[in-house]
Amino acid sequence: MFPIYAKNFVLPKFQIYDTQCVFASKYAKNYKSRSLLKSFIAKKMTASLINNKNKTFDKFASRSLWQKLVNQYWQETVYLSIANSDSDIYTKKIQSHNSLYNHNIDYKYFLNKFIKSLVNDQIPVSFNMLLNDDYVLFNKNYNMYLKYIWRKKLYLYVNYFNFFSNYSLMLKNKTSKSVTESIYNSLPLFSVKNLSNQIIMAELGESVKLDKNFISSWFNYISSSLIKQKNNKMRHTGLFFINPEDALEYQNYIQANHMQSSRNYNLSLSINSIYHYYKLLSSFCNADFRLIPDLKEISDFIYKYQYYKNIIIDKNQLYGKNYFKGQPIYMIKTTKAKDKNTNIIKDLEYNYFNSSSSNHYPAIFLNYKNAILAWNNFKEQHVDYILPLRPHLYVYNLEDFIQSYTRDTKTLVIPGCKAYSSVRKYTLQKSHLTFKEKIRYNALFTQKIIERVVWSLTSRQPLR
Repeated sequence: MFPIYAKNFVLPKFQIYDTQCVFASKYAKNYKSRSLLKSFIAKKMTASLINNKNKTFDKFASRSLWQKLVNQYWQETVYLSIANSDSDIYTKKIQSHNSLYNHNIDYKYFLNKFIKSLVNDQIPVSFNMLLNDDYVLFNKNYNMYLKYIWRKKLYLYVNYFNFFSNYSLMLKNKTSKSVTESIYNSLPLFSVKNLSNQIIMAELGESVKLDKNFISSWFNYISSSLIKQKNNKMRHTGLFFINPEDALEYQNYIQANHMQSSRNYNLSLSINSIYHYYKLLSSFCNADFRLIPDLKEISDFIYKYQYYKNIIIDKNQLYGKNYFKGQPIYMIKTTKAKDKNTNIIKDLEYNYFNSSSSNHYPAIFLNYKNAILAWNNFKEQHVDYILPLRPHLYVYNLEDFIQSYTRDTKTLVIPGCKAYSSVRKYTLQKSHLTFKEKIRYNALFTQKIIERVVWSLTSRQPLR
């Protein structure tokens, strides 16, 4: 048992070095630079294996200089097992042959780097290890062992830049084709911000880093970007709300549970466009942004609206007696109307009239009552036609609608009355802000920055 492990541990199999990108290979199109580098490494490792093919398995093999460089900068194979008598004997044999780590200091250095990488999420931890090429779980003489391929900085750098360039292009094309400028600008979203005009993000308690310098932080960002889809683990979560009352309730919750920090940072509501939301969603790999629907509207739809006869729900919409996916949207379908004077039946299509541009646009309503009010106004404008009391409303969710939207015509999203009132109030307050109030606001912001600097200089720092 032990000689075989020694050979595999020191001289890994060739297939280990014929690696693939963790996530970028799915989207990347230009493999030239990465393939050349991997091919070069593979040839070197093949040569090492051929040179040692005549050696018996009962001898320990020392790593060559090339293998040490690969283990240091590209990747390294690590075997993990529960402590037992066999592993202790194996460790002593390795130490006696000086094949792996010549001194205790080297071994401690290895453990220190491995633990830091594990804590900083540079090593993904998942229960689906059997579906991951970096993990091999096997049983030997009733002892469980885990072989893990530890990717190093050079490997991540090479794959990251291929991933980032192609993945960003994919997201840009996806959003630009599916969302028109009219939808971007007509839908306000609400979030909680601090005095620095920064969105409040929820942070995982386990996301504390051991490394504090810029290089380590940048490397953590790269590694988390590549393992994001594989590990499905985010460090921060930002919330955007359709209903301003839900955002205000979230702000009150933060202030109640974090009184000191909330008072220092002066929390308030921020108004953003849905374009800002999608831009943030596609810009950060270690942060997740969620669109919180109007909770009151969802409740009303689940328990009342979905049972109305004039409601037509999209076949792809997920809903039930006690759930509904996403933010409900309502679109007034084309109605067959009879002219009172000529008795001619005609198809009437509802369009929203924008007085500022004197144009008519197809409308999307985020509230059932607003859709009914709009229909009543439409009936008053078409008194010559016999129209039903309630229109047929097509129902879908906003998120899936935006992703599947391909029409070239402009479409407006009509927010609820509460959202409209909040936007109007915010605009008026901002326009009436006096010069003295602006100076006071900027002075308060500068004061908070100075307080942070003074605190960092005067507070006790942990001993190194």
